[in-house]
Amino acid sequence: VSTQSTGHFKKRVLANLLSMTSSCQSFPLSAEILLQIFSFLDYRSLLSCAVVCRDWCGVTITPSLWKQLCLLRYAWLPSSASLFGILCSEATWKRFYLDKAWIQRNWLKQRYEAKLIPAYSERVWSLSANQIETIIASCDQRLKEIKLWDVHDGKLKGVLLGHKKKVNTIDFMTNHILISGSTDCMMGVWDTQTCTCITMIENAHQSSILIIKGDKELLQVFSGSHDGALKLWQITDQGSASHITTFSGHKGAILCIDFNQEIVATGSFDHDCRVWSRSTFACLFVFSGHQAEINCLHIHGNKIATGSTDSLVCIWNKDASHKYPIMLQGHKCSVISVQMNDQVVISGSYDKVVGVWDTRNGKLITWLKDYDDWIYITKLDNQKLVTAGGRNINVYDYRSGNLLYYIKLHQETVLACYISPSLLVAGDRAGQISIISFNKYWGKEDVIQPTKMKKKACM
Repeated sequence: VSTQSTGHFKKRVLANLLSMTSSCQSFPLSAEILLQIFSFLDYRSLLSCAVVCRDWCGVTITPSLWKQLCLLRYAWLPSSASLFGILCSEATWKRFYLDKAWIQRNWLKQRYEAKLIPAYSERVWSLSANQIETIIASCDQRLKEIKLWDVHDGKLKGVLLGHKKKVNTIDFMTNHILISGSTDCMMGVWDTQTCTCITMIENAHQSSILIIKGDKELLQVFSGSHDGALKLWQITDQGSASHITTFSGHKGAILCIDFNQEIVATGSFDHDCRVWSRSTFACLFVFSGHQAEINCLHIHGNKIATGSTDSLVCIWNKDASHKYPIMLQGHKCSVISVQMNDQVVISGSYDKVVGVWDTRNGKLITWLKDYDDWIYITKLDNQKLVTAGGRNINVYDYRSGNLLYYIKLHQETVLACYISPSLLVAGDRAGQISIISFNKYWGKEDVIQPTKMKKKACM
């Protein structure tokens, strides 16, 4: 039986059951049976069932129904929901789901509020936001300081001082704990509420720290350095840091890191991608296929996509017995951004185009050529594709592949971005930072008229 016919049969059975129940005054189905039936419905159907009668309404607000919808639709939400209390305070799963659905609609309908901040005299290099997205941290790679900005009014909240050389990378771990890595080989742990340094780990690496990436759920930090070492650190709620282990093997600088619950992958200047176990700390695979340094990578399921200066994108299967990748050829310059899901791989390059590829066979689907400069950032979810190239930030409808609109706030090339379900922060070569919020409830009089674009199928 095909999936389509099974789904059609399920809908017919559910429709008949619900119709029979709603027309019967004796209410023959118990709350437990109704809960089982409602678990197959989408959120619009649940809202429709809620207005049938008081008993049905009581069943439709069961938290487990909306929790299931949240975890299915929002893949970034941890299954343990440790972030739920932070993001939603005392809100219900239903309220959380409907809020996020509204925000997603704002993205697709070009409904946002934007601010432009003159933050630096030159380029913005790294950006991060705390978990409730009230504070933005930034650094420009020339200075020893980190600046903190208020998301709501765009004002400077404070400056973090303590590094001896330029700051290369930053990442928030909690609402108030920020981690930084610097050319001075030190890793800093900061309290952004008091703008003070909690811990400054001297000689955290033997050379410049180039990249830091934090696991917010486990409060663990991966740091990659010019010395070729990947280190894992444990951060406490109070901000103290302890070294867990060092992953050795790379012969060149670590340029990119990605992880999931089971593995962590690194791309290096030595042309290799290494995959490590997070439980045993052992190196599981060494993928060698690129002819130049690996600039970016992304883990999705059992596959890893890597982008390199050799202009290739490779898709590696970590569960396959062989180590030969699917090679995506077509870019003319270095690949500097890559994202992947079950259907497509999205790649951004110095050649000013975005490649859209079939994840299964590596065939090119289309090129997106709506850019005037390098493509530094691509972000993909189940409804939209966001790309930053040149002075524009483009938003595509993932389902139809159409370019919905572009956001043009910057006068210079965008180099850094922070993108979440409700917030987009971008920094450019001229030192300006844009804060773009999508979480407002818009009335009809507030809606920004969408920029008229030529329809372009890409997926």
